[in-house]
Amino acid sequence: MLRRCDALYSDKVILFATDSFGYLGLLSSSVHFAWFEETRTPRGTTSSYTVSRVVRTYPFPEQMTTGLSTLGRAFSEKREVLALEGLSFTKIHNRIDDPSERSPEIESLRLDLVGLDQEVLRSYGWTDLEISHGFEDYAGGLHFCMSLAGRAEVRRRLLAENLRRAEVESQGAISGQVVAKGRLPASRGMEEMF
Repeated sequence: MLRRCDALYSDKVILFATDSFGYLGLLSSSVHFAWFEETRTPRGTTSSYTVSRVVRTYPFPEQMTTGLSTLGRAFSEKREVLALEGLSFTKIHNRIDDPSERSPEIESLRLDLVGLDQEVLRSYGWTDLEISHGFEDYAGGLHFCMSLAGRAEVRRRLLAENLRRAEVESQGAISGQVVAKGRLPASRGMEEMF
């Protein structure tokens, strides 16, 4: 959900300064979750989402589809309705991850998550990748997301894209082109968010 900027947040919260529902959809997707699984900072039985390890290394799509923005907005609006009923985002996502939860609102959010994944894959041009969704074991609990095999293939492709961009950037540095110091090519376009 997009939030107003007049709130006081904990130092553990990472804010993305954007009004793009496309970014919200991307960051809510199993595609981004797959990258998080690989780059997270383990903290005992939990994990930390850190800008330096997860966001700055993530190869954001060079262009997002219109469908991603549309689905990101729909997902946000449906979560907002539940939040207005008094549910926190954590409780909403716990319900999404609970296989016994069959309310129409939660089923609709799950369908949106599947749609978001399909649109994110389209944004990368990966229309050949067939994916399935379900309740997957993650860190001792169930999580509604893309299958383990699908996430593994997505991670492989994201890493290949990250390496491709790094190679392009290093070739630019060798040929004398100006390269943003300290920035991986994967983070281009995100600098204004930090």
